[in-house]
Amino acid sequence: MLASRRLFRVCTKVWFHVDLSLYRGHTLAPLVPLVLQTQALSARGSPSAHPSLSLRSGFMLTSLCIDSPITPSECLSLLRLFPDLRELEIREPSSDPEFEGLDFPWKIITDGFLNGLRTSYSTDSLFKNRTTIPCIPRLLHLSLHVTKPTFEPETLDEMVRSRWIPDPAFSSEIGIDCLRSIKLIGDERATEEPLVYKSLMELENFGLRVEIF
Repeated sequence: MLASRRLFRVCTKVWFHVDLSLYRGHTLAPLVPLVLQTQALSARGSPSAHPSLSLRSGFMLTSLCIDSPITPSECLSLLRLFPDLRELEIREPSSDPEFEGLDFPWKIITDGFLNGLRTSYSTDSLFKNRTTIPCIPRLLHLSLHVTKPTFEPETLDEMVRSRWIPDPAFSSEIGIDCLRSIKLIGDERATEEPLVYKSLMELENFGLRVEIF
């Protein structure tokens, strides 16, 4: 068994291919936070290794940090494997000199990805006809570390509002927990255009914790 008291870290450093099937034989202790981390030019392994990891371990993953080059659709596929997730942190690869000049699709947090996290959105190109299968319905805390983001601020606002369900009865009825906090780190637009996230910040008045810096 691969486990630690507080953290299990999957850390792979390769240059061309990350084969997630390497982890099929491992098991985890219940409720251990998981970090998926690679330092690579691509992470093209199928996420199919992770359901095997979860099933063998018999655990509920409640905290996940993704610190890895991964496409938006792969990230959404991965998240759908862990419906009990409460805390999610995503760190986009920074503009490290190591990757300068390389053609790598390192943008994770895109409009398509954020639409995939919306609980009432059904027509995005990444996941169609999935209105009845909300992605990570138990999510309470979301932290996004971005580098030169290209998504529309309105898309983030709409996604957060779709998960802002302060009425406990309604939240229970639809099976989606109310988001409690959203943290956005690294978006220079928030400084350059102070009003760009005004609508999102207004939710602080109603109890949502919003941090943008």
